[in-house]
Amino acid sequence: MLGQLKNTLNQSSGLQNPFNRADVISTVTYRRSSSQPSDQLIRSAKKMSTPARKRLMRDFKRLQQDPPAGISGAPYDNNIMLWNAVIFGPDDTPWDGGTFKLTLQFSEDYPNKPPTVRFISRMFHPNIYADGSICLDILQNQWSPIYDVAAILTSIQSLLCDPNPNSPANSEAARMFSENKREYNRKVREIVEQSWTAD
Repeated sequence: MLGQLKNTLNQSSGLQNPFNRADVISTVTYRRSSSQPSDQLIRSAKKMSTPARKRLMRDFKRLQQDPPAGISGAPYDNNIMLWNAVIFGPDDTPWDGGTFKLTLQFSEDYPNKPPTVRFISRMFHPNIYADGSICLDILQNQWSPIYDVAAILTSIQSLLCDPNPNSPANSEAARMFSENKREYNRKVREIVEQSWTAD
């Protein structure tokens, strides 16, 4: 799958900011090449050693040492407060084969407050707004400081296959999911195909 991702990214003209081809490749391959954060990232985090930054360094180390299947994430451009992430569509689902890019923006209140998470990739899902924002309880009223980056990304990956049409962010997707699953799955497959060639 990694080879296919590299080939697709090499053929595309680039991804929307803050992503570029190298960012996605390094995010996906970083965990394979090293389980240690970069020296520059460590120096950057130590400069302003706040509780949020310390926690994010711990989250990053954990994500690199024990990555959940189908997700990857890393700080963007050595900024521990802004992360790029990639979620691969779960196997044997309509999302299978998709590569979906996100950003996570953390505040100094993390982990007491959740990050702002947004899909960069185009999505068609009952709980994802047109701007990529995600309607997920753990990112809102059910947030707890025990959630780390791995838990956030895993929850979002699970949401892809198990949407809540009763709390829609996209009413068309929610209606289609409830009333015409076949058409919904067809639209999802289109999104999956676009995820490999999106700029």
